Amino acid sequence: MKSMNQLATGTKFDTTLVVNWYRTPVDSQLLHTLNLRSDVKGLMQAGGFLGLMVISASLAVYVQQQFSWWLLIPILLLHGSICAFMTNAEHELVHGTVFRQPLLNGIFLRLFGFLRWFPFDYYWASHTEHHKYTLYPPEDQEVLLPAHFTLVGFLKQGFVDPARLLELLSTNLRLGLGRLEGDWESYVLAQDPVRYRVFGWARILLAGHAVVAAVALYHGYWIIPVVVSLTPCYGGWLFYLCNNTQHAGLKD
Repeated sequence: MKSMNQLATGTKFDTTLVVNWYRTPVDSQLLHTLNLRSDVKGLMQAGGFLGLMVISASLAVYVQQQFSWWLLIPILLLHGSICAFMTNAEHELVHGTVFRQPLLNGIFLRLFGFLRWFPFDYYWASHTEHHKYTLYPPEDQEVLLPAHFTLVGFLKQGFVDPARLLELLSTNLRLGLGRLEGDWESYVLAQDPVRYRVFGWARILLAGHAVVAAVALYHGYWIIPVVVSLTPCYGGWLFYLCNNTQHAGLKD
């Protein structure tokens, strides 16, 4: 899948396009039942997931303080493998399908969004267009086929990916300075309220993670930024196999 910013300059979007989608016949009452939200189930899922991350992070900190690097490496791989799936949590939270109470949905959306450096307002703006025009480029630039997956890509993204950190920092610095890049960003962030929320969130991410790093390093706990701020940069092997491959072999 291509980055949202890899769209050629000068692309024109047809806002009048109407896709004649096939609609699977589903009983309205059954559909309503399937779409019910639950604060209890949401807390069990989101809270349980957060608990797993806290346990693996705490274990990494403990091992780093007490034992050797050789034991720390598999613990960090485990922690990164768990944290990678925050992206899936953010997808459902952006859709508002998890909690019955919007407040709870918003809290976990921002918590996971901070830990994952996830630009949820940007994603919602793009994802809305994706659902309206799925696989009808250029109106859908979120999923572009064919998707290419290689062993090199898996090894790079699945274990340690320092380039990801540079991408996160550069993208959020640019957005924090209020600069859009490419036609797709300009298109999906055309509305002032959404665009300004994206800019504001980028500044929160940069400032928040800088504070985490500064406080932790001042007290001699370099492992804290590793398990809090750097998780997008390692341990994505299982996420890659489960998520990235979902579009492999498909055509427009």
